Amino acid sequence: METQMKQLRNKIFEVCKEDSMDFMGVGSTDRFEGVHYRMRPEAHLDGAKSVISIGMRYPIAMYENADRTKSESFMAMDSYENFGMTTTMLLAAMDVSRILEDFGYKAIPITMDQYRVNLYKDINESWSQDFRNDVAAVAAGHGEIGFNGVVITPKYGTRQRFTSIVTDAPLEADKMYDGASLCDMCMKCISACKMNALNKNSVEIVSVGEKEFKVAQKDRWRCMWSKEFNLNAEMQQFSVKTMLSPKILKS
Repeated sequence: METQMKQLRNKIFEVCKEDSMDFMGVGSTDRFEGVHYRMRPEAHLDGAKSVISIGMRYPIAMYENADRTKSESFMAMDSYENFGMTTTMLLAAMDVSRILEDFGYKAIPITMDQYRVNLYKDINESWSQDFRNDVAAVAAGHGEIGFNGVVITPKYGTRQRFTSIVTDAPLEADKMYDGASLCDMCMKCISACKMNALNKNSVEIVSVGEKEFKVAQKDRWRCMWSKEFNLNAEMQQFSVKTMLSPKILKS
């Protein structure tokens, strides 16, 4: 069994590399006990034993130059973040799932960027996800969750994205990150958020295994205005009143 798990793990690493992934790690299911039970691995797959977290870094120069050049550089960000990177990562998760099945195990590839806008059953929050890819990334040893609610890694900071694969394969879990804190609570994220979506005065605790992270409460409506439409707080009046006007809707 141990030899087979090593072979399986090596094969998964190999395919992730071929699929342009920059991160691959494994977290044990007991590290998700601080997550709502409807968002845990076993809520997706009975008998789940492991969660594989894979990730891809952003093209750094594209973000460093955004809004600093003569070009409308946000168009590239929208195309690659919301389409190119997402598609690449979902296909990689599918490849990993197929490998697990080839070895005789069950696997559920997790989606990205899917939220429940309204409350769902006993989940007492809007804009909830069916799985926490950020928690999976931390459980797999990639990094920590910063005050801004985003995964921070030692190599790329906040500039990467993650998705996950839930499986009943008993893979060995990676060690969680235990280096120097990656978030020094400088609060620069509060002033940097052009949507004013982060509330530093309202803090929640996100638990991953035995670790706890302080996270600012996030207005996810505002966050989605920025992520999906590249808007900022100064444009919100236009987006609400003008874009939904009868004249715009008719056109």
